[in-house]
Amino acid sequence: MKQNSSKNIIMNIIIIILMALSYWVIDFGIRYLSYESLKFYSYKQMIPSLFTLGWSTIFIGLFYLIKQKKRQIFYLISLIIANIIALSQYLHFVILQRFYGINDLFLAKEGSYYLGFALLKIDIKILSIILLSLVFGTIALILSKKYHETYRDKPYFVFTSIISIFIALIFFGCARINFGDNIEENYKASVNGLAAYKDFTNPTKNIQVAGLYETIPRSIVFYIKDKINDNTKERIEEINTYLKNNKKAIAQNEYTGVFKDKNLIVILMESVDTFFINEEAMPTLYKLANEGLNFTNRYAPTFGGGATINSEFALNTGLYSSQEGNSYNYNNTYKTSLANVFKNNGYMANSIHFNSGYYYNRKELHQNLGYDNHYALLDMDNIDNDKYKYQYDSNLIKSEKVANLIIPDDKFLTFITTYSAHLPYDSTNLLCQYNNYRVRFSGDNELSCIYNLAYDTDEMIRLLIEKLEVKNILNDTIIILASDHHAYSYSKINSVKNTDNNYLLLHTPLIIWGTDIEAKNIDIPVDTADILPTILNLFGINYNPNFYIGEDIFSTTRNNYIYFNEDVYYKDNTLYDITTNPGETLTYQEIKETIKFNNNLIESNYLKTKD
Repeated sequence: MKQNSSKNIIMNIIIIILMALSYWVIDFGIRYLSYESLKFYSYKQMIPSLFTLGWSTIFIGLFYLIKQKKRQIFYLISLIIANIIALSQYLHFVILQRFYGINDLFLAKEGSYYLGFALLKIDIKILSIILLSLVFGTIALILSKKYHETYRDKPYFVFTSIISIFIALIFFGCARINFGDNIEENYKASVNGLAAYKDFTNPTKNIQVAGLYETIPRSIVFYIKDKINDNTKERIEEINTYLKNNKKAIAQNEYTGVFKDKNLIVILMESVDTFFINEEAMPTLYKLANEGLNFTNRYAPTFGGGATINSEFALNTGLYSSQEGNSYNYNNTYKTSLANVFKNNGYMANSIHFNSGYYYNRKELHQNLGYDNHYALLDMDNIDNDKYKYQYDSNLIKSEKVANLIIPDDKFLTFITTYSAHLPYDSTNLLCQYNNYRVRFSGDNELSCIYNLAYDTDEMIRLLIEKLEVKNILNDTIIILASDHHAYSYSKINSVKNTDNNYLLLHTPLIIWGTDIEAKNIDIPVDTADILPTILNLFGINYNPNFYIGEDIFSTTRNNYIYFNEDVYYKDNTLYDITTNPGETLTYQEIKETIKFNNNLIESNYLKTKD
């Protein structure tokens, strides 16, 4: 009897170890797979593993407390959920180079439309980790069923649960002690695990320093605390202090007011990448790039939510989405936005997109951005019975009704978000379904599809210019074309852009064109937030530069760098990363302060009363 009892105890210890390993391996796996791209906090560090082992022992303690018939179900469900979360985080990282947080979940419905594409990114590396986790779990289940049935001593299970919780607390304590207590008061705090753990606003850093399981409850606690505690007053004080110490003034330059009183059409081009600008794929855009102002060093960083809506927001506000709160704060009023400033200067302002206005909540967002109308074509019954045809951009101008919405009779600003070049790049995309390609690349149907999708966007641009000419207002209209993001879903994107660096892949087109513009290639580093203050300068519109993160591209006092996050920036054609290639200490401090200022402006709704 004693021998059997000892054997059961040993087997239960083995079961506990297997269960802990089944949880731990998927946390370690995603940190390991992401480290080469991020290199913020090494997967070799013990701290995140200690947090994970702590939560694993809590799960195991609960397992022992649950009745015999249900405990295997509890364990299996918890393990499957853990694997699903790990897989979704990995896929999110592979596509957007960052992990998601609670605030991104508010856009989960929009993200579900990309599920098919995301599943194609599952690779042997993540499958191996999931398989290993499930192997550990399966063996633990088989053993637990056998040995728990022959060992039903309830006090033993209660004692085991208590011990598990006690061990978990030891793991948590060891993790916290290993962080240390010192946070250096300089830019090196960016690589300090304790600083990231205390701040806990960056989902990518959160997982790297705390592990998958600690991140979830800690993020929930921070989210609830943020909702309960109204810190608007504190944020406004921080804004005022920042503005006092970082005053910017407008200085006229050679481009000030060159487009004064002209109409403006801004086209945010879905997935149009730099390698699309050629005579085969986009002959019209190629022509405009050679006739207008072609910004050859423009990048499109992403700071939250979807990549398209991120650029849409940045271009319209001169800010980036907040890394705190609900990304775009749809209920905010942005008095300093593109639409509001142009309306204050006698323009009518409309925006248009193929999709439903409920997608990314665009209808409400564009209303708060100041547009008189947001024309969400899928929602408009008076446009056409076959509204889905407008996912192909050329139909926007072929339709007289839609073309008149884009080009009204009075002085206007129109913001267009295109759709044609949207993924997928295969036969499931109707425009590519029948292989009726204008341009075909032997052995690369994917690239053939991409080029023909891009050509449809190019056709829209060509037809738009023709329409403006017919209406005799082409000479009075400026067209600005900017991509929302690079063609990240193209499987050979690294080779075609000749870089494996995920930040340099964000290099995207920006072109400003009008009939009387002198052609020029401009190599100044530019990001999406810079476009709005540049527009205001070009149109000779008075504005307060202090309420924008971006700066006029032509300003002689601007900071010629682009930041991708608080640790990485691009300057003088060099990418600096605090973890591998540190740059100037002062620049890093400035970037951290700027990001905080940006978040505070949005979270406090500070711009509601500003102009």
